[in-house]
Amino acid sequence: MQKALRNVLIISIGIFLMIAPTSSLADDRAAGNYFVNIRPYNVETIISSPSHIDQPIRRNAEVSAIHDGQDHGFKFSCVSNSIYSSNFVTSAGLIKTCTVINESGEDVPFALIDNSDMKAVYLLQPDVGTYTISISGKWSSGMIGGEATLTVTFVVGHNEVIDAAVAPTCTETGLTEGKHCSFCGQIIVPQEVLPKNGHSEVIDAAVAPTCTETGLTEGSHCEVCGEIFLAQETVPMLSHQYEVVEAVPATCEEVGHTSFVKCKVCGNILIEGSEFPALGHTPVTDQAIEATCSETGLTEGSHCEVCGKILVAQEIVPKKNHQYAIVEAVSATCEEAGHTSYVSCSICGNVLVAGSEIPALGHNWSEPIYTWAENNETITASRLCSNDSAHVESETVMVSFTIDSPTMQNAGKAIYLSDAFDNDAFNVQVKEIILPALSTLQLLRLPEDLTEVGAEAFADTAFESIIIADGCISIGSRAFAGCSNLIYVRIPANVNIASDAFEGCTQIVVDRQ
Repeated sequence: MQKALRNVLIISIGIFLMIAPTSSLADDRAAGNYFVNIRPYNVETIISSPSHIDQPIRRNAEVSAIHDGQDHGFKFSCVSNSIYSSNFVTSAGLIKTCTVINESGEDVPFALIDNSDMKAVYLLQPDVGTYTISISGKWSSGMIGGEATLTVTFVVGHNEVIDAAVAPTCTETGLTEGKHCSFCGQIIVPQEVLPKNGHSEVIDAAVAPTCTETGLTEGSHCEVCGEIFLAQETVPMLSHQYEVVEAVPATCEEVGHTSFVKCKVCGNILIEGSEFPALGHTPVTDQAIEATCSETGLTEGSHCEVCGKILVAQEIVPKKNHQYAIVEAVSATCEEAGHTSYVSCSICGNVLVAGSEIPALGHNWSEPIYTWAENNETITASRLCSNDSAHVESETVMVSFTIDSPTMQNAGKAIYLSDAFDNDAFNVQVKEIILPALSTLQLLRLPEDLTEVGAEAFADTAFESIIIADGCISIGSRAFAGCSNLIYVRIPANVNIASDAFEGCTQIVVDRQ
């Protein structure tokens, strides 16, 4: 005997607002109402029958809620599909029972739509709160069928809209911020009246009249809204009091003027006169007189030839006595003339007992000496003046290097050529070094797998030539120091060489390949 199937679905839903329906789903969306789509994750139904063992059947239930946008009315339709294509409340007349309760467990009025187009529950003006709808119906899947109950829990809430606050003014009340529901118009947060601020009175100070400007009486106004409480009234100007000012002639330093009339109260000129500019001084220079060893002198001065005013007073300079001084003889140098001793006055500078001038000697340069650097990278030219050993001319230039590398059978050649000197007294220098065939020299050939020549590895040895293999990457400090017999070293171009690796090797030629 086939057991009755009970399928219990409990769904807690949130309401997602989208444009939706009234008489049918399509019509309500077009009418601008609100639609809620609820999809639970998994629903399990247990089916038992004589020919089937107990097994879970997963179902996906779709529940649709429709809000009419006016009075919080809701319609709910539901469709449930299993993997066996069974139908739940999809045919007219298959809904058996439907109940709606609120969060207090009380029944709520509703309307039921049960036809072939839609199965729906319509809530009639529900209050804000949580509601549970239970729908019982029949389902079938092939030869298997039974009854099932769909339970949906959902929340009805307002669509809140902010009622903006209104600031109060001096003469008008204001409002606090509030809220209301845009669907039903219910006030959620009422706006409260804010009292008027009232005026803030400021005194407008009185302004005294003058001979040229009108005045004002004291008044007052509101510093917030600008409303005038006591208007200021104009006070008429005062009358001038006339006074005649006598004419004054101009001088070298003071301006003059004709007579004019002014007001004794405000000082304004009422009848203008004419101004004579100051004449200015006419300066005359009083020349300075230099004091001598027999006469006093005067400093330079000046005076005005019109008024005689001393502009710069002359001061007396006392006369000078000769002060005899012996000036010691100075020897002539290469570049400066000399003289014998003589006597002069230290005050006036006159030569009292003359001496003789000795002409400058001029330089007497030696032949240039050229000194090659130990590594032959630079060369220094110098020469000395035989008249003065402190006079030295010296210049260092770079040296370019070319080499014809020696082989075991054939000799080679190293040529060092200096750059040109700026001093024309120095000539370009060339040094040529003949490199014997390697078979004639005491040769050190380092192995191919040697990567590093350590510090002082071959210091003070008697080798005359060295060939370093391509595998080497560095030569350490003083690796070949003191090898005084060393003539020729061949080193790959990429080897890193310590600055003192060949210290004391005075005749070495380094061939970087």
